[in-house]
Parts: sequence; C-alpha cells; structure tokens
Amino acid sequence: MNNNEVISQCVSFSFELYHNELLDTDSFVPRFNGFLSVENSLRAFAWVNDRGLTLIDYLYHYLKDAISCKQPLATFWDLVTHNPQVLAEHNDDGWYLLHEACHNNPDFELILFLLQQDPAAARPIADVNDGQSTPLLLACCNNPSLQVVQLLIQACPEAVETCDDGGRTPLMDACFHGASLDVIRLLVREKPWLCLFHDFWGMLPLDSIKYFDESDSNSDKENIPDFDAIYFVEMVTNAAASVLTDTILKSKMALPRETYGHVATLVHGLPEEVAILKMGLTQDAIHALLQRDAIRTMIRARVLNASIECHH
Repeated sequence: MNNNEVISQCVSFSFELYHNELLDTDSFVPRFNGFLSVENSLRAFAWVNDRGLTLIDYLYHYLKDAISCKQPLATFWDLVTHNPQVLAEHNDDGWYLLHEACHNNPDFELILFLLQQDPAAARPIADVNDGQSTPLLLACCNNPSLQVVQLLIQACPEAVETCDDGGRTPLMDACFHGASLDVIRLLVREKPWLCLFHDFWGMLPLDSIKYFDESDSNSDKENIPDFDAIYFVEMVTNAAASVLTDTILKSKMALPRETYGHVATLVHGLPEEVAILKMGLTQDAIHALLQRDAIRTMIRARVLNASIECHH
C-alpha cells in the first residue's frame, strides 16, 4: 500500500472501532490484523488524526468497551495477541487493560490472559488523587473469585498492602463490597495486621463488612450479609488487636479494665479488644506500631490461632 492508502485504511478502521456497536468481529478482526502486517504497521502506528488519536488509541478504547460488554474472549485475545502495543496504552487514570478488566469483568480466563501478556500491569500506579491503584484493589470491589485474587497476588504480592486515595486496602474493599469468605481469608492470611488498618474515615475492615448490607446501592439484588464472613473478620481483628491493647491498658492503670472495655465498646460498637484499641490510640499511632516486625509476627501467630478456631 502507498501512504494515501494506509491513511485511508487507518481512518476507516478508527471509525469502525469508534462505532464498535456496528462492528462485525468475524470480518473485522482478520481484516484489521491483516492490514497491520509488517509491510504497513510502522506507517499505520505513526498515523495520528486531527484529535491527536492513534489507531492504537482507538483499539484500546474498543477493547476497554469489549471488556465491559463481556464480548467473547477469543476476539479480544486475537486482537491483543496480534497488536501487543495496546498493552502499553492507558486511560487518564493510568489504567491499563488489566485494570479495566478487574474493574468491569474480573473473569479468571481474561485476567490470566492479560497477566501472561504483561505481568508488570499488576504493579501499583499513582492515581490522579495522590493515592495508588492496583488491579487487586479494583477487583476486590467487584466480588472476584478466589482464583482471580490468587493470580493478582502472585503477580504483585505488595499489592495486598497498597492503599488507594481513601486509605483503603484490598481487604477493606473486599469486606465493604461483599467478597466471599474465601477471598477475605486469603487477604487476611497474606497480611493479617491489615485487619487493624484504618482508612481516612477511621473505618476498619470489620466496620466495612458490618455495613456491607447497606452499602452496595449499584446492585438490583438485596444485599444479604455473610454472617460467617463477619464472624471471621471479627475474630481475627480481635486477635490482632489483642497484641496492642495490653500495652494501652498498662498506661491506664487508674481505670479498671472492665470499665474501660465497657466504655470503649459502648462508644464504638465493636468487640472489646478492638474498641479499646480505637479509644486508646490514634490512627497514626496504631499504624506506626503495625510497622514493627515483632508486632507483625505476634499478630500473625494470634490471627492464625483465631482462624483455626473459626473452622471448629
């Protein structure tokens, strides 16, 4: 093809991708992949329209919509495999296709495919509000399967501790959005001290899971809280808190434990150990203590024991 023919084809394909509801994928995919052969690819990828958009920009937005609409994986797979440049594209929030998939359609086969193509996409990125975002955070807001969460943690273990711009961890989001007990168990087992992390509103994962039945207004279904999950989070949070509360109570010798625990529970509506912790230490003080390796080791041991008790 000469340059004019390449430009004409780029315009035509960009129009088809933009109006994706008109797309006949059975005919479009082989035509598109055939056009972007070695002979034409350099000129095609260098094309930019008067809006500053490239052919890969249009392909990214098409694939993003394909994820949302849950279009057949084979079509998506074929386009990405033949055009891997699209994996480097992202939206204004810095989201790659893996982020879009976790946000809109955390399907195991789709997530596995994208991770195989670009494992680095699972890493934290800075978001527009000075927080961080990861595919794991996004997936935990959308009731992911245990297998999807395992994949994302394996690809980026540090994502378990990554907080978004609201100070929320994947465990908080999983609790708030009604993730399965298996998913919550996995997140707790990875970093058990995260049970005691507060978000910017002072909410613990335990607070979040108790409010789940009132929270998800985007669903047409009635939200029925998982009482087994609530019990599990309550047990492990209490176990983790018990590592810190003894220290607090030692500095409150003038106030009997019975009274102090009662007041704390009354104020916060939480189990005694957790309520004492909230009343006795500031959020920053708690987070500072949780950075100590010795504290984390003790929390891991007590949470493990509490997890075992939950099974009996």
